[in-house]
Amino acid sequence: MDLDQSIFENADLLAATGVSATTIQTWANRGILALSKKQQNPGGGAKRLYSGLDIARIAATNAFIARGLSTAAAGRIALRLERSRRTAEKWRKALDEPKPCVYVFVADADVVDVYTGNDARAALSHLTTLNEPAKGGVLGEATTVQMNVSCFDVGPEVYRAMQTLKKRKGE
Repeated sequence: MDLDQSIFENADLLAATGVSATTIQTWANRGILALSKKQQNPGGGAKRLYSGLDIARIAATNAFIARGLSTAAAGRIALRLERSRRTAEKWRKALDEPKPCVYVFVADADVVDVYTGNDARAALSHLTTLNEPAKGGVLGEATTVQMNVSCFDVGPEVYRAMQTLKKRKGE
C-alpha cells in the first residue's frame, strides 16, 4: 500500500481506528493532528481524504491517549514518529510490514526509538542509556547519561488499522 497517497475517506478512518470524523475535526482545529490545509478544509461538497500514514498517525495518537497521555502530547509524539530523523524509517517499515507489536520509546515528550517485534525482553533492553562524550569531546572518556524512557506498545491499534485499510482496498 502506498502510505502517502490520500485515498481513504472518513468511513475508512472510522473502520480502521474507531475515531469519528467529529473527533478528527476537533483534533485538527486544536492543532493536534498535522493535516494539510486541503485536508482541514476540503471545500464545499468535497470529501476529506487521508493517506495510510495519516491513519497510522491517528491510530497511534488514539493508542497513546488510551495509555494515559494527554491528547496534545499524544498528537505531538505520533507526529514525531514519522518526522524524526531517528525514527521515520523505522516507523514506515513498521507500517509497510505491520506487526502486532510496535514499541515506541519516549523521553521528554520526544520519540527516541521504535522497536518492532514480540520479544519483550529485547524491547526493554533495546534502549536505556546514552553515552555522551565528556571533557570537551575527548574520545575514550565518557559519562553515561541516564534517561527516563517510557515504552508504549502502539502495535495492536496500528496493526489493526493497517490490516483494515488493506482489506477495504482489496489488497
